[in-house]
Amino acid sequence: MSLWSTTGSMSAAVRTPMLVKLQNGNILRAGGDGSGVAIAGCDLYNPSTGYWTATAPMSIPRNIFGLILLYSGKVLAIGGETTGSTIVASCELYDPSTNLWTPTGPMATARAYVHAVLLADHTVLVAGGAPATTACEIYDPAGAGTWSPTGSLNVLHNAAYNGADYGGLIGPLSNGKILLGGNANSASQCELYDPSAGTWAFTTTNPVFYGSVFLGYDNPQTNIFVLLNTGKVLLAGFTTATTDTVATFIYDPSSDTWSATGSQHSLHWGSCGIVLQYDGTVLIIGGSNPNLSPSITDICEIYDPVANTWTLTDSLSLGKREGGAAILLNDGNTLVTGGRLTTSYIYTATSELYNGPPPPPPPPLTLSLSDSVTITDSVNETDSILLSVSDSVTVTDSITAQSDHVATVNIPIVEQLVNQLVPAFVKTYFKIVE
Repeated sequence: MSLWSTTGSMSAAVRTPMLVKLQNGNILRAGGDGSGVAIAGCDLYNPSTGYWTATAPMSIPRNIFGLILLYSGKVLAIGGETTGSTIVASCELYDPSTNLWTPTGPMATARAYVHAVLLADHTVLVAGGAPATTACEIYDPAGAGTWSPTGSLNVLHNAAYNGADYGGLIGPLSNGKILLGGNANSASQCELYDPSAGTWAFTTTNPVFYGSVFLGYDNPQTNIFVLLNTGKVLLAGFTTATTDTVATFIYDPSSDTWSATGSQHSLHWGSCGIVLQYDGTVLIIGGSNPNLSPSITDICEIYDPVANTWTLTDSLSLGKREGGAAILLNDGNTLVTGGRLTTSYIYTATSELYNGPPPPPPPPLTLSLSDSVTITDSVNETDSILLSVSDSVTVTDSITAQSDHVATVNIPIVEQLVNQLVPAFVKTYFKIVE
């Protein structure tokens, strides 16, 4: 039995769709390429029902733009290409609670192929893009929602179509820094951003290629970097420029060095996604292999960071797919949607699910019960709280959100499992024992 199964289709056939997981676990699909033109339409996917439903469109069509979930639960759409392939600096916010998009501050530099990362202080960093630029900016969602300049890249990191790499931006790393890779003046140079200093510096070493260019993806969300559970970074799914052969590397932030790792079985240009699964392995999905005819492939592979090896897994159930998008769901399945299914640019609205490993049960946290317990958590995480109580304590049963990912919990003393949906959480499970 295949690990892949079909699920609901989007409201429109889209290549390079942008996906983000909302705090309630639903998936927002925004914009993309609708048969050669940028689109404004958006959909919501409900993993519980397996259906997509159309939701409010963005204010303008956007393709190859940035899409990122903020700590507030809102979603920021950044730049991209709009009608007529015009590159824009405008940005807008989606509020899941109102189902509305509203304008927010524009960037100083118009850019497409936008790579964005959420920093520890809740701000957003963008770097590089197309047209090639060294300019970098920081978005502050507090107050008016404005952008401000930060340190510039040391070299251009190109992101032009047919030019080379679409880059990669990942972090924060264990040292708090952000890693950027990509074609830099025809050299395979990587840079590190230090948020505390607002400056960029080259990594000590760089990946070594037969050629000099990272070949990445049309979709800026299909990051060539994956931050592993070990704290290291996997550079995967691309090829050398001159030999059409696979190359994968590991970056170690503790030593600031790159090293080669196991090779993939196939090229994955225009991969539908590289997804970190809950067990720490990495799934790479479909794409294009110029060594095959036709070049679009349904091949999927799993990287094991312990063994440093790639193994083939089940192929896509709906056939060969390139230029789609993938995202990990809360139940451990990976959702893949959109793209094109043939080499003749026939776009698709279809979706499928990969049956991946489920999330591990969280370790219990033992607390002494007072009248109230304050629990701080991260987005989309689940806690098991084991409260040790005495018969003499009596409190009321209520859960209220105080701020981002913080709740005050008053628990009755009973031996039962209390399931509560907490604002800004997914679910928190409390097991009360005497």
